[in-house]
Amino acid sequence: MNAARKEVLSEWRQVKKNKLQEQEKQVFSFRYIPPSFQDLIIDSYVPLAEFFLSSKAISDYSQDLVTFLYYQGYETRGKMKNSRIHMYGIPNLSEEEFLAVFIHEFAHYYDIYELPANAF
Repeated sequence: MNAARKEVLSEWRQVKKNKLQEQEKQVFSFRYIPPSFQDLIIDSYVPLAEFFLSSKAISDYSQDLVTFLYYQGYETRGKMKNSRIHMYGIPNLSEEEFLAVFIHEFAHYYDIYELPANAF
């Protein structure tokens, strides 16, 4: 096998390996309470959260993050507990408010689970 072909095969294997690693990464996910609620927000609120979590500065820290989106309201609009974000009363929130609360809760997640203890 000539050197050029070996190089091309090596590059191809690396590209394939990188793609497989990207596919294997567990990325953030959303759970809907009740499940039928998904149809109401899949095209509005969810893309906002996905855009934020997919951004270059955030994506390394959003792996394995699960967010629960609730139709029903609660005493707060959002909370982060047990490495999960809970967002309540979604229909009562504007898209801007949803994104602001979501980013706020993500900051708690980052602070507790991702930020090194000796960062400051």
